[in-house]
Amino acid sequence: AFNYAFLKSLGVPTDKEARENLRYLNLAERGLTHVPPEISILKGLSDLQLSYNDIRRLGAQTFLCRNLKRLDVTSNIVDYIPAEITLLQNLEELILRDNRLNSLPSNFSQLKKLKSLDISNVHNRLSKGYNNFIYIPPSICHLPNLEKLMLEKLPIEVIPTSLVFLKNLKILSLSGCYRLNVYNALRILSNMHNLQVLDISFTGTRRIPNEIVNLKNLKVLIWQEEGNYNQEEVE
Repeated sequence: AFNYAFLKSLGVPTDKEARENLRYLNLAERGLTHVPPEISILKGLSDLQLSYNDIRRLGAQTFLCRNLKRLDVTSNIVDYIPAEITLLQNLEELILRDNRLNSLPSNFSQLKKLKSLDISNVHNRLSKGYNNFIYIPPSICHLPNLEKLMLEKLPIEVIPTSLVFLKNLKILSLSGCYRLNVYNALRILSNMHNLQVLDISFTGTRRIPNEIVNLKNLKVLIWQEEGNYNQEEVE
């Protein structure tokens, strides 16, 4: 049986109708070690905030919230994403920053409505988790409607040529990807003609290859380096 008193303590209405109409639930910083099974009865939930807890696994109860559009699991210790995540067919934004991931399930590309994905390390010195992706999971490259991809401070070394399959990608951040060969990366990215925002800050890049002119729709290039040693090239 579900613990309705526990649900109430989480800020969930006790009234059944109000509970079914609940759209947003903020469970950030609650000291959770798992996703409460009680959330599975929140059928109308579209935005679930689970950041800054100690969650290691996303259990089956998470995937029963079929109307979820946004799921934020920032700064937990999640080290595995089960294939069942594809049951969230309405998911549009998934934030997995600062966890302990190094892979994603092979069927991940079945998240047909996913528009924004963040697997970055943003505050890795302060958090308990560090996403150790040494390559971009192939399944990411086949997400049909992805528009925003955040890969900040990951130890990736190359950009796969299959990234060009992301025909709708508009925003890409590679900031802090210190192992990445940005020159080779930009040669691949030059084939992504819908890209509008690109961040290559803090990658140790000293010059921009000429291929960048092929990014006809690029509106914003963010390129900061320590000590501004790229200033001459910027000018």
